Amino acid sequence: MTTTATSGYWTVLRTPRVPSLLAAGALGRLPGGILPFALVVAFARQDGFAVAGAAAAVFMLATALTGPRRGRLVDRRGTAALATLAVVQAGCAVATVALIWAQWTIPALVAVAACSATAPPVSAALRARWSSAVTSKDQLRQVHSVDSIVEEMTFIVAPLVATAAMTLASPAVTVMAGALIYFAAVAILVAIPTAPSHPVPATNQPPPEPDTPERTDRRSLIRLAVGQGIIVPIAGLGIFAGGISVILPAIAAATGDITSAGYLFAVFSVGGAVGGLIHGKIHTELPLRTRYFLIAAYLAAATIAVALTATTPAAYGTVALAGAAVTPLFVVAYLLVDEHLSTKRQVEANAWIGSGYNLGSGLGSAACGLALAHTSAGLVVAGLFLITAAGASFTWRLPQRTATPEKTTAPAASA
Repeated sequence: MTTTATSGYWTVLRTPRVPSLLAAGALGRLPGGILPFALVVAFARQDGFAVAGAAAAVFMLATALTGPRRGRLVDRRGTAALATLAVVQAGCAVATVALIWAQWTIPALVAVAACSATAPPVSAALRARWSSAVTSKDQLRQVHSVDSIVEEMTFIVAPLVATAAMTLASPAVTVMAGALIYFAAVAILVAIPTAPSHPVPATNQPPPEPDTPERTDRRSLIRLAVGQGIIVPIAGLGIFAGGISVILPAIAAATGDITSAGYLFAVFSVGGAVGGLIHGKIHTELPLRTRYFLIAAYLAAATIAVALTATTPAAYGTVALAGAAVTPLFVVAYLLVDEHLSTKRQVEANAWIGSGYNLGSGLGSAACGLALAHTSAGLVVAGLFLITAAGASFTWRLPQRTATPEKTTAPAASA
């Protein structure tokens, strides 16, 4: 009997290292929700909402544009780079707070960019550790699913933590505290061994490909076929998600009350969580490239369903169905990084996934906001179909690999 038949998420959560790594991931992602919120409040109080909006945009762009570089630094220097970045970022946070207080607006915005650009890529580094922490491909898929859900929950908790901190103290204290949280996350990652906790069969190692980063190590991943195959579909998902963040209020307004958009956002998020849990439990021998294409194609099809139901109550169901693709698409993207890239490029690749999504999300929000001023929500969603379909087509840039049988290693007995 295989591990898949006898174990599930509970077994994965009891695996040595997994709880500690999940804790590090939760802590390391909290500042990503705390810092931008606290910075917006700090700038709004001192300089007004126009400057606060500019600070939020600077923070997001600096995070997305520098993510791959920070990931590559960690690939080359290891956990020492994470610790160094945490120290530098803490200094930038203190400088940002001082400049905001002094109302030196331009230098403060530069400090915001520096604060964002030096954040330790804890999430990307964590994703690169999962393959050495679990014992089978089924467990790897499941732990990525659990980690994705933990990540979603973290970004729900982070604004609540920031609100409490700003109520009890101040935005300035909250900014500095958010930066200091990175130290705890990095400390946990440094303390956890990086060597595999189990034997890795040679048959699990992918054969060399003619266009692998091992042979073109100086090239950016986005210039490689394998990098485009992984990153572009995620960027398409980001454009869709960013567009939906603007379109859902328009759909809510068309069906009654714009404030009911909150319900649509909720069902979209619930769809993502449920989709991730279901995907983590599905055992299939389909190659990862094929799975990636099918999920991306499903997202495109669901986008058409949202477009057709945009002005009806059925939009609640179709929005949930579209959301069901989000977590599985991320999970397979991370699995593809494990399959196609050497450990020397995995943190950078994971950072590219986050940056691709964030840049796509910003572009989608801006473009769909402009489009909604001139046409209906249904037509704008139909435009998103073309983008998500184009993203799905890039999965065929990935080298084809024959699916290998899952390992059937029995779970270790608990102490």
